[in-house]
Amino acid sequence: MSNPRQTQPPPPGTYTSSQAFVMAATAATRTKPEHLLSATQCICRILHENQIPFAIMGGFSLALRGGQRTVDSGRSDLGGSLGAPDDPESASEIVLINTLTGEQKYPVYPLLVSKLGAYFGRRKMSDFNDIMFIIHKYPLRVYDVREQLNREYRQAFVDALTKGTAPPQLLSSIKETLGIV
Repeated sequence: MSNPRQTQPPPPGTYTSSQAFVMAATAATRTKPEHLLSATQCICRILHENQIPFAIMGGFSLALRGGQRTVDSGRSDLGGSLGAPDDPESASEIVLINTLTGEQKYPVYPLLVSKLGAYFGRRKMSDFNDIMFIIHKYPLRVYDVREQLNREYRQAFVDALTKGTAPPQLLSSIKETLGIV
């Protein structure tokens, strides 16, 4: 008769709790963009199939749009959803992404609103660079919605740009795009 307290191997295709800790530690330090994309596809499919509204935000959302800034997947200091919409479904847009498994659709929150708010609150260079990316990638979209964006946030961004080393032509173009003169 076998001892029921004796440790049994996990069923095939599963892992023990100690193996889970090792995998989590490895994932925290060795995650690559392709891993994030694969995980995103899986999570989006689960949320979509269960009719749970969701939005992809922040630096990873910008990466899906073609941004080149690296995404820190191992951050433990993220304190919430700065600029998150109350209703992500109605405040999102669909972005098509070509992947190894074909074209994928991702609902992505209009990032400029949240990034301007994040920059205004934190004054982080990563938020500043993300705003620059959005303005350069989608100047006509930004121009079309500029009056709907918080004026104080737009002004703070332009003020920071003015204090930097931006060429006058770039500064003028961004001011016009954001509706700040």
